[in-house]
Amino acid sequence: MRRRPLRFRQWNAKTRSALPRYRQMERPDIPRSPRGYGRSAECPRFRILNLREFAWTGARVGVAGHSLGGYTVLGLAGGWPSWKDPRIRAVLAPSPYSSPYLSKEQRANLNIPVMYQGGTGDSVVTPTVKKSGGAYDQSAKPKYYIEFDGAGRFAWTNRNRTYVASINKYSVPFYDAYLKGRKDDLTKLLNAGRPKDVSDLRFAE
Repeated sequence: MRRRPLRFRQWNAKTRSALPRYRQMERPDIPRSPRGYGRSAECPRFRILNLREFAWTGARVGVAGHSLGGYTVLGLAGGWPSWKDPRIRAVLAPSPYSSPYLSKEQRANLNIPVMYQGGTGDSVVTPTVKKSGGAYDQSAKPKYYIEFDGAGRFAWTNRNRTYVASINKYSVPFYDAYLKGRKDDLTKLLNAGRPKDVSDLRFAE
């Protein structure tokens, strides 16, 4: 069966307008939409409620989220215990907004296999993931961090397709490892070392 390439939906203007108001999302007990979203259904909190409507019995679910979407999937992975969905077995978080999860109270809750991705051209979010004591350091094993040389904030959107092949190269084997139990490809890839388009490669299993 031919694999379909991973696709990351381009931000819309409403999502971008919500970015300066992130702090409103740091109260997971209040299911409200932050200003800047046109409809309450676009708020990550409401998307979580919609996700739970699916009856995926015994499913092994992988989730991915970029930027504010990264905040959401990390919350589903246990960053916010009240959001945690036990069906989720793997989290792909490219350039995620992770600051709310760096407090002492939340650090032990990120305990699902996670692959963070970042870029040297992203000076806004990537530093909070890669820094000492950042999201990568505080996540439980198994965890991975891939940083693409030159990639900026839009490297995971349709605005910049330059890094699609590199993103898929790491993302697909990660999902195969933790959703299908086929870890050989991921192991070979990591043991092959860091290619030229990757400026930082870390993992702990």
